Amino acid sequence: MDDERANFEAIAALLEEMEAFLDHPATVPLHDPLYALLGGERDREAVAAARRAARRVLERWPDHPLAGRVRQALGLGAAPEPDLGEVLARHGPGGGGDPVAEVARRLAEADRREAILRERVRLLEAELAGAHRLSNGLAAAGALAAVFAVVGGLVALGLIPVSW
Repeated sequence: MDDERANFEAIAALLEEMEAFLDHPATVPLHDPLYALLGGERDREAVAAARRAARRVLERWPDHPLAGRVRQALGLGAAPEPDLGEVLARHGPGGGGDPVAEVARRLAEADRREAILRERVRLLEAELAGAHRLSNGLAAAGALAAVFAVVGGLVALGLIPVSW
């Protein structure tokens, strides 16, 4: 009975903590089976169904911030570690050959893309510096034109005498 009470309290605490992770896609699907367990379902079939549903959610989203604690509260054990082939398949199509060679290929591709992006950033920063210089020059020309306009206006009004 004490073990069941501790499990009940652990699930209740997990449900409260899940509110902080509402933006994670696994939170809502994980909430329902936990709530069913918390709701007092004592039917073995209903408990087993809720545990299976929670296990499926955790298998689909093993990166949920509370996944380890949910597994522990439900007695599901540690999450199975995926092999390299599964991870590669989850993150895009692969070459189908040696997984280590595929990782090396993807890393080389990432390095190539990073170099391209760094070059683009460098070019954009150079363009921005040029635009900055141009805007400063235009501002100076505008200020000079404003000074000439003010002086010309004062001359036109006769406030500044000019001998021709």
